[in-house]
Amino acid sequence: MLESRYYDDRYFPDEIEVSGPTARIWDYSTDAVGNVTQIAEYDVVSGVPTLSRTFGYGYQAHQHYLTSFAGTGMGTRDWTYDGIGNRTSEQVAEVAPQPYNYVKNGTGKGPGGGNTPLLKNIAETTATYTYNAAGALAAMQRASGSVTFALGVLDDERLGSVSRSTGESSSFSYDGRSFLRSADEASTGGYSRPTYSSAGVVHHLERRDSTASPVENVWYVYLAGRPVAQYTEVAGGASQWTYLTVDHLGTPLLATDASGSAVWQGPLDPFGADPLRDTPSGALEAGLRLRLPGQWEDEIWQDATLGADVYYNVHRWYEMGTGRYTRVDPLGLEGGLNLFGYAQGNPLFLIDVLGLDTAQVCCRPIHPAAAIRWVNVAIGLVEALIPQTRDLIPLARHCYIRQVDDAGKTVQTWGLLNKSGLAKARRGDDADKGYTPRNGECGAPICFSEEMGRCLDTKTWEYATRKYPVFAGGVTPGWPFDSTAAPNSNSFAQVVSSSCGVNEPGFVSERETPGWFYWRLAQRGR
Repeated sequence: MLESRYYDDRYFPDEIEVSGPTARIWDYSTDAVGNVTQIAEYDVVSGVPTLSRTFGYGYQAHQHYLTSFAGTGMGTRDWTYDGIGNRTSEQVAEVAPQPYNYVKNGTGKGPGGGNTPLLKNIAETTATYTYNAAGALAAMQRASGSVTFALGVLDDERLGSVSRSTGESSSFSYDGRSFLRSADEASTGGYSRPTYSSAGVVHHLERRDSTASPVENVWYVYLAGRPVAQYTEVAGGASQWTYLTVDHLGTPLLATDASGSAVWQGPLDPFGADPLRDTPSGALEAGLRLRLPGQWEDEIWQDATLGADVYYNVHRWYEMGTGRYTRVDPLGLEGGLNLFGYAQGNPLFLIDVLGLDTAQVCCRPIHPAAAIRWVNVAIGLVEALIPQTRDLIPLARHCYIRQVDDAGKTVQTWGLLNKSGLAKARRGDDADKGYTPRNGECGAPICFSEEMGRCLDTKTWEYATRKYPVFAGGVTPGWPFDSTAAPNSNSFAQVVSSSCGVNEPGFVSERETPGWFYWRLAQRGR
């Protein structure tokens, strides 16, 4: 088998192609800001692609919340949201929408229409939720009079146990890094014990379903941050390789055996649920436990949560049916206005692997004539007095990469230095050089890891010591050559960010996209 991935000029996903006995093509369509609007899946027989399935996605205009989904064999779903990103309704196919009701704040006012992020119930009786004083989910009931799920919460608000009113239960323990150490099912003697990298990526599972079951070991293999294979070894039994094809984010799409034959066919739904769950064609039944990036599930707690359906997501547990976490964001409001929502309501564009720091690419708008300060001021005055001229005067972008800590403060900035021809990591904001972000200038945040920080440091150094001197012959060219023909802040941000997996920004305004390789490039370092 051979897997190929293609991207468009903006580094948005364009196509994923798998050759071999299970040849497939997934063709992507994206909008102007990179939201996936359609994925067309083709079966390829004798080199001829035939359209087999399509998956379409719609978005809200401003925050780009996912509002609709239609997939071949998966039906249709529609969602609405309030001003803080709470899902306020869900409609499946032609069934009447089910309203999501939230605990109200004291005033009944606010961007969420008086809603807090605490989900109270779905359609009054379809599902009800109860929280502890710290805002961690303590119990849920899927329907009036049905099975109740009790969620035992530890002192630090991590999930300690899940039990059903019918008797099934699982307990969870964690290591000093707050990573799940063991999931145990007392009634059967089953357990699942993961091993992680230092960044919280699961690399190995030792597990068994019960005392009567053999011990199973599963190792996961990653390439460029994506899971590409798993090796399963069962005590006293056979071992096997399973090869994974994942989507543009890293969520499994297809699993094949050593011969290239399919053993499982996705996709999962947009918020991570398996539409074939509890059927012979489900992912768990095929031995596949990886879900959305950073998430995985296991039969050990799946039995106890049957009907609750949660995935483990390192620092929190995720309920894919509602697209919400079971506890408050450890970052508090620094993680966004919604303390429970996943991926800012856009699971086709954003991921939440760890829930730690975020990284953004920012492009500050400046005029090409910014080198002449009074000209820049004059242009600004003309635009302010005669708004119609705004579309006639092109803007440039000064681009840089910004790391934000748990408190939402800048701890490191990577940008191209003024005049020296070198890139350098900066500490804190640097307003004089344009390193203070403003509203609408930064791309969507992604999970920031220690490895990504090392990558940014390395790639920044490579760009400064290799790419720029090679082009400029070691001599800084004068303007305008250093802004249009030579490497500049735009090309710096593009090269370094794409090498390390940091999202490029979307539209900064309705009339301008960030520079990257456009002719409206910023004077380097301005």
